[in-house]
Amino acid sequence: MKSKVYLGTVLLFLWAQCWSANAHAERLSDYIPEDAEVRLGVGVLGSHFPDYPGSKHSSSLYLPFPFFTYKSEQLEVDGSEVVGRVFAGDNWEINMNFAGSIPTRSENNARAGMDDLGWIGEAGPSLDFILLENDSHELTLRIPVRAAIAARGFDFSYLGLRFDPQVRNRMTLGDKLEWDTTIAATFSERRYHQFMYGVEFVDATTNRPEYQAQGGYSGLRVSTGLSMQLNDKWWIGGFVRYQALHGVVFEQSPLFERRNGVSVGLAVARILFEQ
Repeated sequence: MKSKVYLGTVLLFLWAQCWSANAHAERLSDYIPEDAEVRLGVGVLGSHFPDYPGSKHSSSLYLPFPFFTYKSEQLEVDGSEVVGRVFAGDNWEINMNFAGSIPTRSENNARAGMDDLGWIGEAGPSLDFILLENDSHELTLRIPVRAAIAARGFDFSYLGLRFDPQVRNRMTLGDKLEWDTTIAATFSERRYHQFMYGVEFVDATTNRPEYQAQGGYSGLRVSTGLSMQLNDKWWIGGFVRYQALHGVVFEQSPLFERRNGVSVGLAVARILFEQ
């Protein structure tokens, strides 16, 4: 297990952001539409997760982050997603959907000696059907198709398309507590699986034979999270995500070590501005 702690960075970031936000808070409302709901602050995140889906090794990460939520008719940003509304009907919407993953160093896992896995960013349209909606409950079927791009430094690679149909259930419990659950099945092109699980001839060893990946089923994930604004100054949130990788098309890859994985995270934020 690897652990990354950036304590000095955390403290410096929090001090700088608090000073900057306090100094400019009165001016922020001049740049925000009147109908938008906005919260701005700084926080600290702790997370524990597999090095990559199917890895038996895991990492822990502790980082500062800018706390930002935004909700308007055209754009919604929260701790788990960014959704930009393009078209909307009575019970359907076409939105822009975004996703991604952080880099992983190829050290104490099956990828030892191979290139590190860089940042992966994904973006694309999503056709969303609102199955149920009221003041405290929203049930949505989402059908996003996203293009994936990997970045290692200034080297960018297109990884093809990912199809990620999902059902999302969001509930408001009381005045401040929100419960969010998502079930999703993911399918990816060959290029994405080759980037994650392929083994080229130059990386092959006795225990890690050459492997060429295929496109297809990438796995099932179930995630649930709770968040709560404790008062007008503090917010807290946490999540648990389970990945079931039974029957994925890259099962024969020597980099694929286990058929399930669990990620957890907890975040605390200080709210500096709210509209």
